[in-house]
Amino acid sequence: MENKTVVEIKSYPRKPLPPEPIFTPKPGEYLRSRGKDKIHDCRLGYRESKILLISSHLQYGKLMANQTTGQPVCSVSAREGDPVVIIRGTVKNEYDRDYYVAIMLISSIQRGEKAGQIVDPPICCFTATFVKSNSTGSFELHVKYDGKDVERYDLFTFICDVMPP
Repeated sequence: MENKTVVEIKSYPRKPLPPEPIFTPKPGEYLRSRGKDKIHDCRLGYRESKILLISSHLQYGKLMANQTTGQPVCSVSAREGDPVVIIRGTVKNEYDRDYYVAIMLISSIQRGEKAGQIVDPPICCFTATFVKSNSTGSFELHVKYDGKDVERYDLFTFICDVMPP
C-alpha cells in the first residue's frame, strides 16, 4: 500500500490589480515640451519637439544608496530603500544638432492630482542625456512612490546646448 499525502490548498481573496496606467507619449510619438520659452541655454515652450520616444518601460523598485537626495536641492527627501517607480527609455534626437535632452515626468492619480516626485540627483525634477543628431540615447527616472495607484504618466522634454543646471 502506498502512503498518500493530502494537501489542502486554501485561496484568499486578492486585491484586484489596478488598471493599466495611461503613458504618454507612446513609442513612435514625439515628446512635447512645456514651460517658458527659454531658461539658461535650454529651449522649452509648449510645442511638439523633434525628440522621438523609441521605447519606455515602467517598473517598481527601491532607491539605491547612491541615489539618495533631499533639501536644499530637492523638495522631497528620498533615502535608500524608499519605494520608487523606475522609468527607463530610449529617445532619438531628430534635430540637425547635438543636444542635451532633458526628460521630465508628471504622474497623476485621480482627478489630475500629482503623484510622486522625481528624485534623481542632482536636479530632482528631470534627468538629462547627451544625444547626437539623428542618434539615440537612454534615460532613467526614479519617482518616489507613495503607494497610490497612478493613473497617468506624461513624459516631457526640453533641449539644451550645454548640460542643464
